Amino acid sequence: MSKPHIYLGNLTYSSWSMRPWLVLKRSGMDFEDTVIPLRTDEFAEKIGDISPTRLVPVLHVGGAKITDSLAISEWAAEHVASLWPADALARAKARSVTAQMHSGFSNIRQQFPVNLRRDGARPDVTAETLAEVKTMEALWRDCIETSGGPFLFGDWSIAD
Repeated sequence: MSKPHIYLGNLTYSSWSMRPWLVLKRSGMDFEDTVIPLRTDEFAEKIGDISPTRLVPVLHVGGAKITDSLAISEWAAEHVASLWPADALARAKARSVTAQMHSGFSNIRQQFPVNLRRDGARPDVTAETLAEVKTMEALWRDCIETSGGPFLFGDWSIAD
């Protein structure tokens, strides 16, 4: 198998790119990465050849192109089982929590897009966003209390 190569958007602004990059780093796999600046002419010029969905992240491995941060993370877990909890029920719950974080909490994502260079200024939080924050906090609290921590399911996993 050829060395995996992940193409990413700016990690400063893209949690979608950061998540699978962190999973690959944590896995210990040898891989290459290339950042393509988002919303630039360079991105528009290169993305069609790199990604069939015209989105990043995309992982090139063994002639395949795996798109989507969660799919890339699942591919990594096929090679490094410790990326998910060993217990079947904990693993199922970890996948459930990960899926919820991946596709849910739209108000949080809309009101608080990733920007690791942001100053301390925050927008007024809407009631819908505050409700999602409370749901997220309860979800995480339940995971940590059930597992004993220090991560959501005890040891570090894709859910973290």
